[in-house]
Amino acid sequence: MAQGHKPIPPKKTMGTLFSGMNSEQKNRAICTKVKDFSTQLADQIANLYAHLSKNGAQSIFRSKTESLPKRKYILGQTYASNPWMNGNPPPPPVTSTDTALLVDHIRNKSVEEVRSIWIEHAEPRTILVDGLTIRHQLVGNVLLGHELGSVIIRRLAQLDKESENECPYLSFKHVMELDFSTLTLAEEDIVYVDHIQKQFIQDNLQHRIETCQFIFVPAILKEGWSVYMWDMLSRVIHVLDPRSGPYGYNGGKKERHELIASRLHDALFNCLSEFFAGWPIMKDGWETMFPRITDTYFTSFFNL
Repeated sequence: MAQGHKPIPPKKTMGTLFSGMNSEQKNRAICTKVKDFSTQLADQIANLYAHLSKNGAQSIFRSKTESLPKRKYILGQTYASNPWMNGNPPPPPVTSTDTALLVDHIRNKSVEEVRSIWIEHAEPRTILVDGLTIRHQLVGNVLLGHELGSVIIRRLAQLDKESENECPYLSFKHVMELDFSTLTLAEEDIVYVDHIQKQFIQDNLQHRIETCQFIFVPAILKEGWSVYMWDMLSRVIHVLDPRSGPYGYNGGKKERHELIASRLHDALFNCLSEFFAGWPIMKDGWETMFPRITDTYFTSFFNL
């Protein structure tokens, strides 16, 4: 070894980080790391809107109510049909965007222009995204963040609703806002958070959540994005992590996802029991599955 050169320490994996711990200690350490990351993320988002004051017409991140909404009674259970399973998938969007033109437009804007707010959306809570964030995260190599990711999720939900012309009040799936997983994993009391309540109450939705067979919960973790899907009919939680690659989960990833899915499962059914009376599906007796969703390796980066 050349004099003055220090040996490069081996890269720490999930196994080496928790070596020497028993199962209970390992689970507690994993949950602590997840909580710390989510709490830091939630604090950063709250700081983005610290200059805004909550009023009757505006909901901001972490804003809470003093009471719970009146429970909705569910007298029967009927799931909306899944058009993909019925061989009748929704058509693609009517309009299309030239990606190259969009990229050039974002890149060529001046510094003053990209520092201004480009996207503002108010429901179920206010989201503000400036042009610099869009440039860095969609065109550059910065990880897709919480707020821009939330905007994309809302737009996908709008496209889904536009494709359901026959029964707009029925949907086979319901996609939760990213706030649900972030605040849950930060171990905050989410049932009193007003923008969480709005994701369950029919007056704020265009469809009835009790008719949805699938509930999707996207989450930002330290390693990147994942999605957890509840199949209410089969009572199975599907963990969808593109970073698992073609050979499945290894290095403690499966154990970590199981703990996260369990935490989200408790929070989801706590909300369902608080906001609904007679929810037909029980919390217990669920299975967690880890399907392979890609034939290649995905990194945490993607851009236009």
